Amino acid sequence: MFRIVACLFLSFIGTAYTAVTFDESRAASTVIGKWLSRSTGHFDFYSATPVAPKRAGERFMITVVPSKQFASDYGLSYQQITRDQNVNGAYQTLGFNTDEFSKTIELSRIHANFGITNKYDLTLSYLFSPDKISGWGVGFKNVLFNYRHLYFSHRIQAGHSKLEAYFDNWVMVNDLSMSLYFTLVDFYGGVRHSAGKVRFYSAISALNLPPINYVSSLSELEYFYGVVLAPSFNTRLTFQANKNGEELSLGAKFSFHFDSILPSASGWFKDPRYIKQ
Repeated sequence: MFRIVACLFLSFIGTAYTAVTFDESRAASTVIGKWLSRSTGHFDFYSATPVAPKRAGERFMITVVPSKQFASDYGLSYQQITRDQNVNGAYQTLGFNTDEFSKTIELSRIHANFGITNKYDLTLSYLFSPDKISGWGVGFKNVLFNYRHLYFSHRIQAGHSKLEAYFDNWVMVNDLSMSLYFTLVDFYGGVRHSAGKVRFYSAISALNLPPINYVSSLSELEYFYGVVLAPSFNTRLTFQANKNGEELSLGAKFSFHFDSILPSASGWFKDPRYIKQ
């Protein structure tokens, strides 16, 4: 990926000598920019279920207002993102042999998720990769509807990523998701919409294009599906797949979960049957 982005705007030197016009190069760079922007945006790898789902205590007493419960989740994720034919075609338009490129981007993120009063989540992430892409993200989730095991949520997320001297990206993501939470297993799925601003940089100032601003169309919506497993009282495993057209990404996250905002000093690695619903 480093080589891909590093060479991206060198292709514009050759546009004057080939059949590729500036507009065609601009369109190709837009496709690549949208792919990078969407791929390196903020992911929290969490379902529609809040980080702090309602726990059992209030079932044994009559309450007018549910107790305010909190939770936190701290983890590390890994994701592989493949290029689809649209992205390959954009690189080929710019004169690259895509057979020489790696077929995936590898991204890792450090996560901190905070659950507030069974309804709201605040999520933070820091992005890094072997290709020297870095970034950060923040998200806010609101549970719109909950009935027993079913949750329906809206999430708004903002993120920034960059590869020094090659591209700089801001992205805003909205998603709607639904989950079935069965304490030890949590199944979920949803749809994401992205809008962003990407700027590529060239060592040749004359080749620096204006920023690419985009709002994804309905045909560019991204779909995601996943499962969260609770192998122990304080640990969670998440597996997630994202699909956008022919583009597929697979990710996994391992995290520590606590029924408090800060890590608890007790209760580590209990039998997962102690998890309350």
